[in-house]
Amino acid sequence: SIMRDHQLFKNYAEMIHTYLELGFMRDYQKGRKAVVFASTKEMCTRLSEYFRKVYPHLDIRRYVAEDPYSNLNDPDIRFTTVLSGGTAHDIPNLTAAFLTIAIDSIQANVQIFGRLREIEGFTPRFYFFSCLDIPKHMKYHKAKVETLSSRGISFTSVPYNRSL
Repeated sequence: SIMRDHQLFKNYAEMIHTYLELGFMRDYQKGRKAVVFASTKEMCTRLSEYFRKVYPHLDIRRYVAEDPYSNLNDPDIRFTTVLSGGTAHDIPNLTAAFLTIAIDSIQANVQIFGRLREIEGFTPRFYFFSCLDIPKHMKYHKAKVETLSSRGISFTSVPYNRSL
């Protein structure tokens, strides 16, 4: 439904933009990387196209099953699905990960969170999105907090106060 409604997609992309600015761009240094996990191949395509216009000075790519592996490792920001980029990949200098979809699987959440590695002199950041108006999202949110807060250095809730 997000992709079918032009304004809704734009609002959704702007929400992601807000958190990319907060969690990646505000202290961006060349060589640092971010990953954004989206729901589908089509969403990854649309978001990568959108953010190439927002950040024309950065290397932004989509990585899904048929894309070259370099699309996962090389860009500054990559948009991928959980199945394509969420497990068994070590992205060098990954400093920020953004999970834009509600996932209930503890294993998947831990694996996505685990894409981040310690970087000397920098604390990587993991952001996950939850909709406060959807009961299942809140159930998944609570499970993530319980599972992931003990695995990280700190945990902070950062609300998004605009309506999509």
